[in-house]
Amino acid sequence: MTSELTDAKYLLELDNLRDIITEELRLDAQIIERSELLPVSSLVITLESDYKERPRFASLAYLPLSDDECESIKLLQFYLAIPCEIKSDFQQAVEKVLLLINLKAPIGSFTINEESKEVVARYVYSLGKFKIVDKEEFLETFMLFMYTVDQFSGLIEEVAIGIKNYESVYKELL
Repeated sequence: MTSELTDAKYLLELDNLRDIITEELRLDAQIIERSELLPVSSLVITLESDYKERPRFASLAYLPLSDDECESIKLLQFYLAIPCEIKSDFQQAVEKVLLLINLKAPIGSFTINEESKEVVARYVYSLGKFKIVDKEEFLETFMLFMYTVDQFSGLIEEVAIGIKNYESVYKELL
């Protein structure tokens, strides 16, 4: 587990990232501090609606590592639940398609959260432990993550509701 000093540093860095997101991307963002219910502080970003006008939220959080686990890096997780429902008959097809998409995705990966049964996109960004996050590098990385989500979320949903199957997606992504 991280020390109180490291937690305070991460909270300050999330505050800096919130400023970057709100000023540069004009998106609403708020910090939710660590509590009994939330093991780490998170930056929650209200994104543009998806292609079906459903609300979307991304969260950014530093992964809790003990201070002696990594000597030179810290890990910032980008996380987004894709707003689509997986029909039970198509879960296995979605799982296979996610494996295929993960081979094609330029950044991050997709999986199914077993608790909520949601498709989620996740990317873990490695940063220098003692460096301040570079604004341009962060923005480019975050925008590439969002591009990846936007590029594949419609396709994932089409499989999740039975419009497309694994074979048609395989041919499409070749």
